[in-house]
Amino acid sequence: MKRRALFLMVAMAFSHCLVAAEEAGNTPPPRHITLPEAVQLALTHNHDIRIAGYTVEQKRHAKEVAKSSYFPSIRNDSSFTHVTDTQLIQIKSGSLGIAGGTPIPPEPGRQELYDQRNPTHPALDHAAEDQAGQ
Repeated sequence: MKRRALFLMVAMAFSHCLVAAEEAGNTPPPRHITLPEAVQLALTHNHDIRIAGYTVEQKRHAKEVAKSSYFPSIRNDSSFTHVTDTQLIQIKSGSLGIAGGTPIPPEPGRQELYDQRNPTHPALDHAAEDQAGQ
C-alpha cells in the first residue's frame, strides 16, 4: 500500500513538471524534414549501418592483401658487427706483402719513420745493416 502511494506521488510530480514545461514554451517547434534528409540522418546515426560499412571496408582490404601475395617479394636479412678491440689481432710481419723492401706489416719493435732530410727509407737501412752484420 505504501509503495502504491509513493508511486502515485512520483507520477503526479512528474506529470506536473511536464505540463509546466509545455506551458512555458521550453519545447522546440517540431522539425519538418524531407525523406532524403531522414534517410541521411538514419545512415549517419545508425550504428549497425556504420559497422556494416566498416565490415565492407575490411573485406576490401583483405582482398588487397590476398592479391599482393601474387607479386614477388624481396627480403633482406642482414647483420652488422663492428669490432673495436683490435689489440688482440696479430698479423705476421710480411704476411701482407713487401712494398719498397719493407714488409707489411712491419716487424714489431722497429720504428718505421720516414726522414724528410734523408729520402732513403729506414727499413732499407736496417736491412743493409742486417746483411752487413752476417
